[in-house]
Amino acid sequence: MSRNLGRNRNTNRNRKYMPLPKECIFDTFFNEKDVIKGEIFLDSAKKASESIHQSNMKKTSVRNFLRYLKGIEIPLRLPSGPKFEAVKPKLDELYSFVVYQTNRDKPPYSPVFRQLYSSHLGVIKRNEKEFVAFVKYISAIIAYLTELENNKKYHN
Repeated sequence: MSRNLGRNRNTNRNRKYMPLPKECIFDTFFNEKDVIKGEIFLDSAKKASESIHQSNMKKTSVRNFLRYLKGIEIPLRLPSGPKFEAVKPKLDELYSFVVYQTNRDKPPYSPVFRQLYSSHLGVIKRNEKEFVAFVKYISAIIAYLTELENNKKYHN
């Protein structure tokens, strides 16, 4: 006889999964003039944050993810820092971490967040500029998640 001890062993069932809207997935973060696309700070970030929020993923988990990305990005800016080619394996390692976090008993990452990262992994490994733009995209998503969480807090 097994005991559940009051825990729901598969909390992923309790998460609402709606795939990311197609306008939240990019094949590049830059326009034809090689300027970062404004929508990564506006509509796309807002829609991505809404999807993540609806999946019950917490802003703190996204911030932890951003902290890891920043840990890769900041040394790249230093003259004595690593070259981008040397940090690409860390991006793959991060993907396996996202997969793990998505499949835990009480997963801090939602399937929609996994989709966000997996959809952009090839893009961000292309070059340092795309990677830095992705970091900015995640930062913008966090800004909108903050707004959503604050609205929920004040309207409940």
